[in-house]
Amino acid sequence: MDSTWRLPAVSTRLAPILPAQLVSNELTADLNLHRPQDGLRRWLVSGTAFPAKSLLGVLFEQGQQGVVLTDCYTRGDDLIATYHHEPDDAVSSQIYWRWLRSSLAPGSLGGVEIIVSVQTELLHSEPHLTLASHVAAEEIWMLMNNEENGFQQVFPTPQSETLFDQNHGLGAFLIRGPARGLSYLQIIHPSDLHKSRLRQQGEAPASDVQILHELFPDPLEKGVIRRGRARGWFLERAADFASAIACYRQWLAEPPPLTT
Repeated sequence: MDSTWRLPAVSTRLAPILPAQLVSNELTADLNLHRPQDGLRRWLVSGTAFPAKSLLGVLFEQGQQGVVLTDCYTRGDDLIATYHHEPDDAVSSQIYWRWLRSSLAPGSLGGVEIIVSVQTELLHSEPHLTLASHVAAEEIWMLMNNEENGFQQVFPTPQSETLFDQNHGLGAFLIRGPARGLSYLQIIHPSDLHKSRLRQQGEAPASDVQILHELFPDPLEKGVIRRGRARGWFLERAADFASAIACYRQWLAEPPPLTT
């Protein structure tokens, strides 16, 4: 079965409680297009429930109150949604959720790439965004360099919040949690690496951890389009370090995505 991004049978603007769905041989997940901050939820990976409250949610700096879904459609492996930011409607955002086939990276069970674009009609704006995932974690390892032994354990930690920037690691976090046999790799693209945070809630093992990536730290001028990208891969636990390196290197070797 190829991936199918399934939209509700009626207009999503008229049915905000009905989620879009990702359905493939290995992955299924739900996505409420009216609440991109909630990310992808209710994951099944090769039939196993993956304990994540949300993956790859989009948090707008000014909050969600004035962010309105205006269009959505599917194209190939992509689900694409456009949002306008009220009340002045001077900023618009477009989000691509792209299904990643398992054949793209050895040892992977598939995943999702998110591409967020923002544009403004104002002479000056500051459209800060944060990508957020909320997972159950027993261990988190960060890729410090592009080598086979380049991982450093960054969780558990006695700190409730840990900040990483472009001078500390490569923005790739490997999460091992209570889903036996599965790991989750989240990568912010190197060109978008700014600040990332781990926030711990509860006690190890299997603590709730938020992974936050800040995007677009610089002001945006009129007519300029700015994009940020991240990927989430599901990996077989037995060889997750090697698979994570392969996923990271494979992304570096890819040309920039063609989006409209």
